[in-house]
Amino acid sequence: MPDPKPSGEPRPFADVLLELSKGRTHREASTALQALIAAVTDVGKAGSLVLTFKITPDKAPGMVRVAADVNAKPPRPDREALFFVDSDHNLTRDDPQQTTLFPPAGDRR
Repeated sequence: MPDPKPSGEPRPFADVLLELSKGRTHREASTALQALIAAVTDVGKAGSLVLTFKITPDKAPGMVRVAADVNAKPPRPDREALFFVDSDHNLTRDDPQQTTLFPPAGDRR
């Protein structure tokens, strides 16, 4: 039976990913990618998905241990607002230097 791949050719990365942790890593990465795309679409900013492999030698000759980590970094929405500072050093949305055109109903004289 002939060898399906020529000597020296790398094994397809996707094959290894599908076999790692009985496919759990592939499913986790797929789910994380889908959630990341939804977040990027909702927020309108970039996000990232990092798949990290840690490969360490095993005690048995000719074997290695392969561990994978899926790390998604979805974009964060802006949580910034602009405020004025009043004379008591409190934050306010109204400019303390500007007179009020229509005072609140309780302040009419």
